[in-house]
Amino acid sequence: MKRKKVSTLIAAALALTMTVCSSSTAIATSELTAESKPATQYTIDANQEVYALLDFEDTAEFENATKGLLASPDTLDICDENGKVVWSQTAYAFLD
Repeated sequence: MKRKKVSTLIAAALALTMTVCSSSTAIATSELTAESKPATQYTIDANQEVYALLDFEDTAEFENATKGLLASPDTLDICDENGKVVWSQTAYAFLD
């Protein structure tokens, strides 16, 4: 009985989401582009408020995260079964 109630609630939530997303206020797929836009003043203000809360002089968390780290690879590559690189990121060593 519980499973049926949960399924009904999930179906209702999905229906509501689909209704809201298909409304005229939703962003059309054609409006999404790869071009970046400058941050709005609201975003700038919010970021500055968060930045003010952070203590960049306190390096304890960085020290804890790197404690006991012997070495890091020059690159981080993930390959598929054929050896083709499917993901790559250069790793930067922050420890000198």
